[in-house]
Amino acid sequence: MDAAYTALTMDIITHYAYGRSYNHLAEDDFKLSWKETIIAVAANGAFLRQFPWSLPIMKATPLPLLQKLNPQAASLVGWQHAVRGLIDDIILANREGKKAEGTIFQALLDSDLPQEEKSADRLQDEGQTLIGAGSETTAKALSIITFYLLQDKSKLQRLREELRSAMPTPNSQASWTTLEKLPYLVGLTHLRSLSNARLTLGCRPR
Repeated sequence: MDAAYTALTMDIITHYAYGRSYNHLAEDDFKLSWKETIIAVAANGAFLRQFPWSLPIMKATPLPLLQKLNPQAASLVGWQHAVRGLIDDIILANREGKKAEGTIFQALLDSDLPQEEKSADRLQDEGQTLIGAGSETTAKALSIITFYLLQDKSKLQRLREELRSAMPTPNSQASWTTLEKLPYLVGLTHLRSLSNARLTLGCRPR
């Protein structure tokens, strides 16, 4: 379930950020290796906050060698390379007049931010933050919501009934404004997100 939801959130955030979905949902295993990469990146993030001098060393180490010495560090560096490649493509296309309309990074490039805020290094940092925060954390919240709904079928039924009022058929579409007006859906999402935060901080849910 975690892998499926991570694939979903990853496809969404990359589509909105870069205009190019990674299409992880189409993978047979929902690109499980990506979920493992995110976990490895998070583990290395804790280390790098304490020893920031180690990051330049990691970047300078050839990736095949780094994979043998420290697979988690290799996942981090490989991910950074992938994000940088996407950012460089967007910047080059923008210079050539081929704008990625409707994307987060095109909006940043078109904004009145200072030029140093639009540099490739700066946008790479933003890209890493967006992907990390927009995929794994959201997927975890969805997994927890799903667990509690399946544990208590009465809650699941109540949610389905409320959703049916806004989307009466499987092909119905509802705007975000409409969904925001569904009290049980909104309340359930907020409660489970809070529960997720409490579990992350090591608190026991009441």
